[in-house]
Amino acid sequence: MRITAVETVRLPAHPEYLWVRLETDEGLVGTGETMPRVGSVERVVHDVLAPVVLGADVAAEAIWTRSFETISYHGYAGAELRALSAIDIAVWDLVGQAAGLPVHRLLGGPCRDRIPAYNSCASTGAIRDHERFTDDPVGLARELIDEAYPAMKIWPFDVLSTASDGQRIDRAQLLAGCRAFGAIRDAVGDQIDIALEGHSCWGLPAAISIATALEEFHPMWLEDMLHARRPEAWAQLRESTSIPLCGSERAFTRWGIAPYLDAGAVDVVNQDLCWTGGFTEFTKVAALAALHELPVAPPQLSRPGRGDGHHPRRGGDPQPVSARIGAGLHQGLLRRDRRRSPAGRRDGNCRPRTARAGCEPSRRRARGRQPGTFRGGLDRSQRVGPRRPLVGPTRRSDLSRSVMPPAVPRRVRFSGPCGRVRVPSAE
Repeated sequence: MRITAVETVRLPAHPEYLWVRLETDEGLVGTGETMPRVGSVERVVHDVLAPVVLGADVAAEAIWTRSFETISYHGYAGAELRALSAIDIAVWDLVGQAAGLPVHRLLGGPCRDRIPAYNSCASTGAIRDHERFTDDPVGLARELIDEAYPAMKIWPFDVLSTASDGQRIDRAQLLAGCRAFGAIRDAVGDQIDIALEGHSCWGLPAAISIATALEEFHPMWLEDMLHARRPEAWAQLRESTSIPLCGSERAFTRWGIAPYLDAGAVDVVNQDLCWTGGFTEFTKVAALAALHELPVAPPQLSRPGRGDGHHPRRGGDPQPVSARIGAGLHQGLLRRDRRRSPAGRRDGNCRPRTARAGCEPSRRRARGRQPGTFRGGLDRSQRVGPRRPLVGPTRRSDLSRSVMPPAVPRRVRFSGPCGRVRVPSAE
């Protein structure tokens, strides 16, 4: 099975998202995704990576390695790696469809039948959780408890960092930032865990002050309080507090996270599959974490859901790729989620056992199924017949394609400082 076309999709309703679709000579279509800054990502997909993947056999490790070699000469992190992440997710989708298995089965799972999901408290559609953790933190916490979320993540300190560029925080600001934590603990006690998202807003002295002020509320973790630049600074922060440190979405690939593990700078490893290289790379990141006896909590970037937009496969939100990897990892801790608009609400667990082949879940929850039993078979709409039309408000101008002309050899690889081309002989 070989890749015959590379297609990128951008929906007008969600301009910050990019989907990559890989078509094959057997009629299967794999879908991957990434965000943000998708204009530059799209250029990388078509100008740099399409020549690598067109005509290639659908083999995840080989495609990832060749693609990474192609983008890494001028530095790989950023748009290049986001493009590779989307392509890798699409490749695994194809592999799963061809095998008739969900991706977490191919990765060796399942290790569990449910994956706890914490609410990231992002706002979308009618759900305004971002505003509510400031204006009504107790009401928000109670709603999340009723919906069976085990944890929530908030970021009340971010806005306080702008005055000093994160270099200083005074007592009044500390009290303001801690107010939501205190209100939730006073109202519901320990019924829900609370994590702090730092968004890399702070320098080391201010981050230590925040950690010290939050100790009495026993947060689940402090996430990305510092920039992912010096593992030694993270290690200093970790030594100053009993609160676990979670990081880092900004330490890309196994090579980015390895110095933090070696320095003992994190307690929980989180890298986003849509940023760090997809399934292929995150399995290696997870293996490094396991070597250091650390759990992983792969986040899933906020994305259009059933209640607030369209998805280029079925018009709804497929089960996030973080659920796929979490189901297949023994040290998977929990994953990030966000509540959808009312039409798309769910409880605080993802159920990998409802998955179809590839990366797409069943529409129905498989109640009563035993762990390890999955809805098998391929999605017939993508297994045979013509290319499935896109669902949603997609104009022709929103869709870009790279195809393999008949005169082009089956596989072309670009590598090296001079951009030399190596063309394998046809079989």
